[in-house]
Amino acid sequence: DSKFKGSYLNEISFDDDQMSQVNRAIVKIVRKRPFQSEALMLLTCVDIRPDHLLKFKKSDLKDGYILFRKEIKKDRSKGKVEDTKVYYTDGIVRALDRLDRQYKRKCHQKYRFIPWLFPSDRIDWGNPDDFQTNKTRRQSLGGAWRDVRKLIKFEGSIKTLRKTYFTQEVELERSQGKTTDEAIEVVV
Repeated sequence: DSKFKGSYLNEISFDDDQMSQVNRAIVKIVRKRPFQSEALMLLTCVDIRPDHLLKFKKSDLKDGYILFRKEIKKDRSKGKVEDTKVYYTDGIVRALDRLDRQYKRKCHQKYRFIPWLFPSDRIDWGNPDDFQTNKTRRQSLGGAWRDVRKLIKFEGSIKTLRKTYFTQEVELERSQGKTTDEAIEVVV
């Protein structure tokens, strides 16, 4: 039993209709929160925790995959943690294309010096020594998610996006004739 007031959201995931509403809401907030909205869009198609996603660097985008560095993973295993590759899917390519368009916008040209994939919007541009540090990295997606929640008519949290992705992948494996346990094993 959790005493956290948001714990009722721990076991839910969005259905297809709700997911399309979430995607529309994310697109609506793009002008107000450009990089945060693209991070949320990427979260809808990968099994990566939001705080890990915000630690990705532009150099982690490789040809055909995203390098998920061991330095940013949550250490949950007793064994050795290794880098993994998150291969591009149609959803990931679409989200990265949207992010690339943000970087090409004239008002965002200054962010090309920032190594983080999702830069902060509170950068001290007068101090170039800080450009390579964590000070220029987005720390949270909470503000963007609050804006999304105002536009949708149902409950959910940022981690619900990851749970929804996981649930959809398990259902896809089950539709191919696997048992639930086998499907979970393949997805994990």
